[in-house]
Amino acid sequence: MINSEDEILVDLRTSCTKEEAVAKMLGWLQGHIRQKYVRVSEHGVSADQLPSLHSLDGSLQEQLLELQEAARLEFVKAAETGAAHEVIQAKDEAVIEYGNLINRAASYLLDIDDELTKGDLSDLRIDHSATENSGVVHISLRSLDRWATKHYGISVIAPTQKLSDQIANDRPDERQDKVSEVNGGLGATSTKHLYTTFAFLIEAFSKTATKYHKGDGSPNVMAIAEFLERVAKTSDKAPPMDGQGREAIKKRIAKAMLAKQENL
Repeated sequence: MINSEDEILVDLRTSCTKEEAVAKMLGWLQGHIRQKYVRVSEHGVSADQLPSLHSLDGSLQEQLLELQEAARLEFVKAAETGAAHEVIQAKDEAVIEYGNLINRAASYLLDIDDELTKGDLSDLRIDHSATENSGVVHISLRSLDRWATKHYGISVIAPTQKLSDQIANDRPDERQDKVSEVNGGLGATSTKHLYTTFAFLIEAFSKTATKYHKGDGSPNVMAIAEFLERVAKTSDKAPPMDGQGREAIKKRIAKAMLAKQENL
């Protein structure tokens, strides 16, 4: 998110490289206004900086590996310092999610290459001038936007330009969330708030019966997950609904507790 006090760079290019195209499809390098300087932690550029990043820090492969390695080190640190089980589980889940992100990026890149092999029949147009000047294939942003929207439901051109004036005048975090919701999902801020609300709900529910909380008053996650799994069954003999098994619910609760902890 870019704040009013941040120095910016303006990117008015009409085409991008294949790696930049994949990055945009992942939600990075968004819009024409980018941060001039990004905050870098001991593990590199953090995930929340990537949407307004002015350029990839090295190759796409290096950037993805940096994110996954940072998540892995956070998991190891949590395990070695004896963090709560829910926190460790959430850190473990983050490592898995970055693995999934790497696989998704690889799939996007394969699909882009396949589309480009169609030549004149390809929906992706080559910017020949930028390609010749740089020696690297550049794809028209307009054609990439149409192609990515058609095949993935992803817009790579600043979606805020397509929203109402009311949304355009929102705070940056609110605008990003509304853009995501228009595209059929939840923004990062809304997701975090939803998880935090879920954490408060779990804590409140845990106080309704002794079996749902531990001696120190914290939620008995396993007992609550088992209860919710039973609720999600259409009958005693039926399996739980998809994604509503106890293990999946435990992971969801762990994420909620972590989100609440980060909000405090």
